[in-house]
Amino acid sequence: MRGDYLNWPRLVEDALSKWGSVSVEGPFENIVVSGMGGSGIVGDVVKLLALERLSVPVEVVKSHIVPSYVSARTLFVSVSYSGNTHETLLATARALEKGAKVVAITSGGLLEKLATEKGLPVFKTPVGLLPRVSFPHMLTGVLGVLDSSGLTVASRAEVEDAKRQLEREAGEIASEASSLAEFAYSRELLVVATHSPLEPLAVRAKSEFNENSKIVVKVDVAPEWMHNDIVGYEKPLFDEYRVVAFYDPDDQAGRGLVEFMVGEHERRGRRVRVLALRGVNKVGKVLYAAMLFGLASVELALKRGLDPAATESIARYKSAAGRIFGVGTLKP
Repeated sequence: MRGDYLNWPRLVEDALSKWGSVSVEGPFENIVVSGMGGSGIVGDVVKLLALERLSVPVEVVKSHIVPSYVSARTLFVSVSYSGNTHETLLATARALEKGAKVVAITSGGLLEKLATEKGLPVFKTPVGLLPRVSFPHMLTGVLGVLDSSGLTVASRAEVEDAKRQLEREAGEIASEASSLAEFAYSRELLVVATHSPLEPLAVRAKSEFNENSKIVVKVDVAPEWMHNDIVGYEKPLFDEYRVVAFYDPDDQAGRGLVEFMVGEHERRGRRVRVLALRGVNKVGKVLYAAMLFGLASVELALKRGLDPAATESIARYKSAAGRIFGVGTLKP
């Protein structure tokens, strides 16, 4: 899987070649991005990037339930790499019932079939990848759809600059990832700490270590951490943990918050690794962090003698999901 992550610049380039090919006519009062797991994180990142760029709100749905306000003035972006995610398909069907304008981001499956039947626009992703590895292609696809629909969260030029950054720094990122995996290789609980609004990147890191490395990870986000979680570290029942903390060097307050968190952990004698996000822009910082944690999680899996691609428990859930949601087994 190392090669899959190192191939990210080519995935971004492929998605950029389709920039502008899919658009949806507005106006829109809100944007809802639906997706689960490796597809769902795309919505979290879009919301992060939109925070200071869009005047319309962005909501992320990681469920079969859609917000009550979804309407004909909603742009509903359904992201499912496989196209067969129960929750996303159910949410998409409900969004259509509410009259939302839906666009699909998928490699195929039932989501593409539904889109074809309903005449919905589709942005196709390459087949044969794991959803978590296809992240940069799906993200670039959504950014392109939004930009072409008059809802620019990141411009094509910004994404191109971020791609060139990955090309230049891939080797250095791989080296950093190896060092990070060595740090995380422990029986202690791994805590990923950051500051708002970077929570989606911490969640992405957690998910990568969950799926690839098969370990439990806790996420702490400042400044909310200072108002509750911090007390939990005073007299814990379990005190064996180590921390990976990261911050945006262009956010002075964010850096200060993370430095305070680090100080609290170090005064308790815990090991801490601190990272500063690198990037020519916000998209670049997102891709840098995602590649770093992806590669580190693969390296950690290999150190443990595990297959980073295997996700047996997720497969068990998917086989039961049809019964849980009362829709039976999904067949493309």
